[in-house]
Amino acid sequence: MKVLKILLISFVVVLPSFAKAQEVDPETLLQKIYRAQKDLEEIEINFRIQTSSCPLRRKVKGQIQTIKIKCELVSQREIALRAEDFETGAPHTIYLSVPHPLPAQFTFSVLTPDYKVEHVSGRTVSKLVFRALYQQKKLVVLAGKHFWVPPELAKSRSRELLKERSLEAIYTPFAEDLYDEGAYLEGARFLISKVQSSQAGLAERQVVSRALRKLLAEAMPWEYILNLGLNEQMDHSKFKADPARTAKEVLMEYAFNRDNAFRWSVSSANARGAYQFTNKNRRGRAGTYNAVVTNYEDAKLIEDFEEGTQNLSNIIKMAICLLDMELAKFPLDARELFEKDYRKAAIYQSACYNGGCGVGFALYRWIKKNKYEINLDDFNPPIQAFTYYKRVRLKTGKYAFRKIVSAETRTYIQKQMYLWSFIDELKKELQKEQLK
Repeated sequence: MKVLKILLISFVVVLPSFAKAQEVDPETLLQKIYRAQKDLEEIEINFRIQTSSCPLRRKVKGQIQTIKIKCELVSQREIALRAEDFETGAPHTIYLSVPHPLPAQFTFSVLTPDYKVEHVSGRTVSKLVFRALYQQKKLVVLAGKHFWVPPELAKSRSRELLKERSLEAIYTPFAEDLYDEGAYLEGARFLISKVQSSQAGLAERQVVSRALRKLLAEAMPWEYILNLGLNEQMDHSKFKADPARTAKEVLMEYAFNRDNAFRWSVSSANARGAYQFTNKNRRGRAGTYNAVVTNYEDAKLIEDFEEGTQNLSNIIKMAICLLDMELAKFPLDARELFEKDYRKAAIYQSACYNGGCGVGFALYRWIKKNKYEINLDDFNPPIQAFTYYKRVRLKTGKYAFRKIVSAETRTYIQKQMYLWSFIDELKKELQKEQLK
């Protein structure tokens, strides 16, 4: 660590909740965040090492013996926060450390004297929010520098593995101190431009839709891809409390981080990146990510799962291809409805995208059977519409059918239906901005 006299202070402290320390215009706020992120590039963080004794198995005269040897294990990871006093414009760098592996209850230590820090929420790079005081004066935390550790190494303490596979991530998660109406519009402009440029890339390669008789870029409207991108990052419980605010927070995070937005996101199911792709191989079948790469060779998608999900343009193209691949599995009437009114028909492939096509087909069959009218303003079918039976293999080797109730997908589709009106309002707001 550069020129840092380390004072280890471990404590639990609750700082007063506060809005932004001082109102600034959106452009100034974003410039402060980008400057903080740039400054963090030059700041060094390290793994903190602990010497221990480790077992080593070796073969001696044909016998396997276990001996103890000295080894260096990672015990902590450092975090650097870049904050600012908005009244004076003075920048502050605060060093923290967190245990590795992370315990169930998030704990941390402050390494820099005279600062008080509160952990507000989150455990991962994209969600980890802190508040800070310097000598009792409020600071606004603008960005953090972390080690992003691949999920498969979350419990590894190997110094060599962690240094080789971990990445340094600089990120600004959404925080109450950074809420800004103008910033969400900037995030919308950015994400729309990324979606449209990704469509242009697919059009340039003349990638054809597998579900519809047209170019893929024309088959999937940009509004649908924008809807999906917002939906994937909107917390269910926050959505139910305040849907508009939740969508705006996602767009603000795009404004803050641009191409790196949600790059480091990993769900509990190992879904990765802004559009949350998984790649689980089941019974010899390719995982979702690999299946899309294989089925859309002409799209020239990034083949490596980790690299591909951390590249925003690539993962948007992946999402467009996957939605098309899922739509192609449905009967002709569903595909015809998509061409006629994609906002209504999109519930089917979106259900597949979120919960697998077991629930997607279940929803399709229930709607057909019950002659349920798909209404964008009041889409509220019962949970039975998202219930199906899945054939599973038991420990005995025999097969049985297990009832699957996908309440999560039900909420996911309700979010999608809400987002259509949100996107329409967003387009109006952006048009007003252009006229100013």
